[in-house]
Amino acid sequence: MKAKPVILVVDDISQNNDLLEAYLVPQGYEIIKAISGEEALEKLASNQIDLILLDVMMPGMDGFEVTRRIRQDKKTKLMPIILVTALKETEDRIKGIQAGCDDYISKPFNKMELLARVQSLLKVKAYNDLMSNYRNELESEVINMTETLKQSNITLDEQNARLSAIINNPEDILIFSLNREYRYTSFNENHREAMKKLWQIDIQIGMSYPECISNPELKTAAVSSMNRALAGEHFIEAQYQPGLGVWWEFNWNPIRSKDTVIGLSVFVKDITERRHSQELLRGIRREF
Repeated sequence: MKAKPVILVVDDISQNNDLLEAYLVPQGYEIIKAISGEEALEKLASNQIDLILLDVMMPGMDGFEVTRRIRQDKKTKLMPIILVTALKETEDRIKGIQAGCDDYISKPFNKMELLARVQSLLKVKAYNDLMSNYRNELESEVINMTETLKQSNITLDEQNARLSAIINNPEDILIFSLNREYRYTSFNENHREAMKKLWQIDIQIGMSYPECISNPELKTAAVSSMNRALAGEHFIEAQYQPGLGVWWEFNWNPIRSKDTVIGLSVFVKDITERRHSQELLRGIRREF
């Protein structure tokens, strides 16, 4: 309900409309008047109306028909309507209710009764408007959230595709990720095969990475590196695997959720040939 509710009064006798206006304007209501059913529908379509006081017995389109047409319109089907008429027969009241009116008051009406009924129905209108606005806002929010989720899913699919391409890279890159308890959350086949060859263990999701390493010194070194990464540091280090005679380059990356490190991802590259080349180069330089 607006700060100043607007009431449409409809009666083919202008004096009756003037009387209603005299009653309602001092109560803070704005009045729009119509003298026929057709004019009432026109005024309703071109103004923001909060309630209708509608006479029944009018030439042409009577109040019952006006009420039915208002109820058939999706935009106005909840409009509060009070039928005001000299008719007192029960079947006329039933006919008005069947047409869809909210209330019924007979002429000559009591001023206080009229004002009380108007006030009551305006409160109902205000509640319906509030719920309608809330429902529209909720529907809009659902649409926005659905679109956001759709875009997020598209982005996630693209990221998964890129990640899959990296994980399944045919080169000798070992990839694995761990949670804060050092347990596997993912790994590629290259890493699985390397762990089998080096430590004779078939790793599984949920296993502890340090517990898979049987060499105490390498296990201690791995825990130290994991703690650095879990503390938020990104770094690269080289490590020699004596069991394989291989040099590995470990690229340690913290995984963050907002500002919190929730795990880490590790990219491991065989750099044995590079190390041999570097040692050979250093030897040549020493000779010269």
